[in-house]
Amino acid sequence: MDTGTSSSLDTQVEIDDKNPRVDQEKGAISSTTQDVLLVTWSGEDDSANPKNWPLSKKWLITILISCGGLICLMSSTMLAPALEKIVDEMHVSQDRANTTLTIFVLAFAFGPMILAPMAEVFGRRNVWLLCSTWYTVWNMACGFSNSNELLLAARLLAGLGSSVKYAIGQPVLGDLWRPEQRGMSFAVATFIPLLGPAIGPLLGGIITGSIGWRWVFWVLSIFDAWLIVVAYFVWPETYGQLLLHRKGTKLSKETGVQHYPLYDIHAQAFGTQLQNALLRPCRLLIRQPVVQLMSLMMAFNYGTLYFVLTSYASLWTSKYHQIVTIPGLHYIALAIGYTVAA
Repeated sequence: MDTGTSSSLDTQVEIDDKNPRVDQEKGAISSTTQDVLLVTWSGEDDSANPKNWPLSKKWLITILISCGGLICLMSSTMLAPALEKIVDEMHVSQDRANTTLTIFVLAFAFGPMILAPMAEVFGRRNVWLLCSTWYTVWNMACGFSNSNELLLAARLLAGLGSSVKYAIGQPVLGDLWRPEQRGMSFAVATFIPLLGPAIGPLLGGIITGSIGWRWVFWVLSIFDAWLIVVAYFVWPETYGQLLLHRKGTKLSKETGVQHYPLYDIHAQAFGTQLQNALLRPCRLLIRQPVVQLMSLMMAFNYGTLYFVLTSYASLWTSKYHQIVTIPGLHYIALAIGYTVAA
């Protein structure tokens, strides 16, 4: 077999069939006797490898992902200063209004369990764009809600779309940055979203007191829509396995010889890909004590945090009779703490 046209791109391996078998669990091609080309990066400096992209491009995507995380956490807390307004306008109890705030976070419990596997099947970029659009639409719908029931449903669905930031953020950073570069990139990417719980109520109080609580949702949707447009044009796919699969498919068509990455999960039947991807997080959660322990710790931390966030703004308006624009200022303490800790 003449491999001259692609010898710099591929590694030759021996397999048995023209259509090599794929391990249904791992996606690895079987070892046999027919020549097939194994697709790899063309070298350590291959420009197609996301880790070799220019620093400016990698930082642009990192900041974009980080801003998406900021919107996610701002959305979870920005409504806090407006809860008293919701109580008065929709004639609901304070507890019901608090649920309007916290139900957004409920989606974080199961959203990433579905969306992270989807990113391995359909690609990071596609899942992020679709879920961000989903969030934008439902968050916009929150501002048009005329009943607390519709507001609760829209908040839950918006939270499901927003949870993609947890599912996609760290994997994309792992795709882009080499281990020796990840310290600074991870610090920046996590620091910006951490400001969300502090900045959110601050801006929420200003917006609620000036143009109304419904604009709390609309401002966030406008910001996220802007990020979606930017991401569509500047963020290519970063998932290495999917990029190698696309490369193999292209070379197979051009040369007439089958090309496969070593672990090509995308060569499996679609149903198998989906099943394995969705079951993997469940297996980890059930079988790994460390994952269970971390999950319980995060659940406790989030529960405590949002218990404080939901009651903090109401404390200053109901007990100390401050106007709605003032309580958000008290959240600056959180911003200072996050900054020092980061």
